[in-house]
Amino acid sequence: MPWAVGNGVFKGVPPQSVAALTVLVAAAAMAILMSQTEAVLAPLWLLGMAAGFTLQRSRFCFASAFRDIFLFGSSRIMRGVLMGLGVATIGFAIIMYNDVPFPAFGALPREAHILPVGMTAVTGGLLFGFGMVMSGGCVSGSLYRMAEGYVGSWVSIAGGHSGLGIPVSDLELVVDHPGFPRTQGLAAVYL
Repeated sequence: MPWAVGNGVFKGVPPQSVAALTVLVAAAAMAILMSQTEAVLAPLWLLGMAAGFTLQRSRFCFASAFRDIFLFGSSRIMRGVLMGLGVATIGFAIIMYNDVPFPAFGALPREAHILPVGMTAVTGGLLFGFGMVMSGGCVSGSLYRMAEGYVGSWVSIAGGHSGLGIPVSDLELVVDHPGFPRTQGLAAVYL
């Protein structure tokens, strides 16, 4: 089926291909612009674009992983979630072993911020789960659905930023962290 995008170079090219080429050129231009500001920004920008593309194409969402098991009998996404958790757990254990070779002595790295588990963690988990049900997906699912144009996901991400940023803006563990200078305050928390 011939597509009539224009009379010029793109005649007969599907509109999706033209849009994809436009996005790729804009992303490359943005990476070049970012690299002139600070060299590390360009690879991080491209890595973020690749991660977003992968999330969207794989439909990777923690909430849908559980939902698909019960509604459709499909465990494909859940296997990916479990594999990712396994890799992250092993990686975290290796990193912590290098930072804390003998945790039995009670010596923890300053950046660990290990907090006691209590009712606040249980309450936060229940509220987070309720929010996932209400928004129709987890944070990663809301991010790629936001890019697809779902207004509910925009509201969900805005609520997530408010919920994460406002309560922790005064905590020392966020504001006094070397990566978050005190002069940036709440803006650093959001970034």
